[in-house]
Parts: sequence; C-alpha cells; structure tokens
Amino acid sequence: MTTLTIGAMPHSYDGSSYYRIWLPFKHLDDRSQHITGVMPPGGPIPGPKDVNGLDVLVLQRPAGKEGARMLERLVGQGTKLVYEVDDDMLNVDSSGLPHLADDRAREGVRRCLRLCDMVTTTNEYLAETVRPYNDNIRILPNHVKAALLDQPKARKPHPDRDGRVGRRHQPPRRHGGDRRHPPHRSH
Repeated sequence: MTTLTIGAMPHSYDGSSYYRIWLPFKHLDDRSQHITGVMPPGGPIPGPKDVNGLDVLVLQRPAGKEGARMLERLVGQGTKLVYEVDDDMLNVDSSGLPHLADDRAREGVRRCLRLCDMVTTTNEYLAETVRPYNDNIRILPNHVKAALLDQPKARKPHPDRDGRVGRRHQPPRRHGGDRRHPPHRSH
C-alpha cells in the first residue's frame, strides 16, 4: 500500500466539519499509514506552494468566485482535489444559506464542482444533484454510533447553604489545625 499525504480544509468549526473532516481525519491518522493534516478554518487560502507534496486535498464546500479562483490555481499541481459537500448548495433556501441564494453564487459552486477530481457527499440525492458537474462521486454517509445517544444526562452542581458549589451533605469543614479535617482548599 502506498502511503499518501492527505490534507483537508474544513469550512468552519461546526458539526458538519466535525463529522465530515475532523473525525474521519483523526481516524485515518490513528488507523492507517497515511499522513494527514487539517488546516484551521478561516486561514489563508491555499495556493500552489501550499499543496506541494500533498497527494490529496479535501476541501469542504468551496464556493463563489473565491472558491473557484483557489481551485483554478490548484488544478494541475499534482494534487488530487476532492470537493466535500453535505448540503444541497445548488438548491438552497435563503433562510439556511443566504450567501448562496443567487444565480451567481450557484454558478460559483458549479465551477468548483467541475474543477475537482472527485466529490464526496452524504447521500444519493446529493450525488444526483451534483452529478451533472462531476461524475466521480463517492457517497460517504454520516454515521453516529447509537451508544453516543444513550449517555447519561449531566447533572448541574447545586450550591450549598453558603453559596458554594460542591458535594451536598458533606460534614462542615474546619478552618484550623485539626488534622482529621484539613482546611478546605479551592483550586
């Protein structure tokens, strides 16, 4: 097996980026021989020098003329470009993604899809939506282990009579030299 160097550029620090970029890349790093790295969201837009040595760069939802310009500069550098999307960016509701609710923005998304070597998405509906612009599509469904949904609810600490937060029904603390009950120390 060839060891690959794989980079990612998440859209933001949100749930989608967690499940679609951060968690899969942690899994790749922990369980494969591949070398991985994730750029912080909002950082500088990568150029040709930044992808030198990368085999694959996964970009989450690049859009608009800025996204297309970035991809145009990266095409032909020897790095495979993957467009990662989990939203229907071509048929948006203005209340959900208002910055993509006009024809010019959607054309930018279509240009980005065409420029990439592959598209990854979450389901067949999204795959069919983007297929006219890129036919190399892989469906990677979101998956949450059922056990994560069965976690016990965290309990909020209750203040005692003095207003301090701590364990309830503790014996009163002595403030002095009594070794059996050392003074309370706050951290």
